[in-house]
Amino acid sequence: MSDFTVGHNFRNINLKFWTKNIFNKKFVTRGFYFGLIPPNYPEELWLSYGNPRHFGVTIEYSIN
Repeated sequence: MSDFTVGHNFRNINLKFWTKNIFNKKFVTRGFYFGLIPPNYPEELWLSYGNPRHFGVTIEYSIN
């Protein structure tokens, strides 16, 4: 997974632009192997995937 952050400080304000999963890759975070589908409940691998690409802005203000 690729994350990216860029920011700058302006006196008491810290401004950051960030992205998570910048290349929008599908990746497995965990997996489980068990039977869930009736009537015979054959064991299968069930996977959970990570979040898709998303962006954000963080603004922090500090009092000196």
